[in-house]
Amino acid sequence: PPLPDKLMLKNISGTPARRLAIINDRTFGVMDQALVRLATTNISIRCLEIRTNSVVIHYDKTGAKKE
Repeated sequence: PPLPDKLMLKNISGTPARRLAIINDRTFGVMDQALVRLATTNISIRCLEIRTNSVVIHYDKTGAKKE
């Protein structure tokens, strides 16, 4: 199957004390860092915060934050 061309939050699970988020088929906990595959490249992101319905990430290369 083709890879996504943007980051997509697919699921948030776990207890309020230990939440997990799935972003583009990659599982993140708070402060986890990983390479995420996109259609044309890989990007390194860090999960800063997992909220009830959203996730705050940090793009390692640019330093930008996004919810």
